[in-house]
Amino acid sequence: MYQELARGFGLKDIKPLLVSDKANGARVRTPKDFGTVTLESADAQRATIKGKTGPHEFAATDVRHLLFAVREVSENSSDTELGRTYLKDYLGSLYWSRRSKLIGILEWISCLSAFNGMEQWENDSTSARLLAGRLRNDTA
Repeated sequence: MYQELARGFGLKDIKPLLVSDKANGARVRTPKDFGTVTLESADAQRATIKGKTGPHEFAATDVRHLLFAVREVSENSSDTELGRTYLKDYLGSLYWSRRSKLIGILEWISCLSAFNGMEQWENDSTSARLLAGRLRNDTA
């Protein structure tokens, strides 16, 4: 199921996104599981020399960077300023134009722990909800 979903989003290799790919035990990484794995800046991705193996296509997506920002909030006593600062640094001048999209994705992440089998997302879902609120109320 995860492989089909990934193909629908244009990902060729889903294995780096999974904790386990065993039948009936597959599980997507949580923000804590990801840490800094497959985290590349957009500049690093553009700098990859053609023909060489570059970063994973998920590395420079807004979702990947949101997951890292959620991890920063979770790991630092729900301090949403760390997540917001990370996103503003990553996106630069694009932050304001993408803010609504980021909030929508964070709100989706905040609902994950409510589903059966997704209990491992509880802490991160709470952090995503808090970060979405911080971004929603951001004025400067």
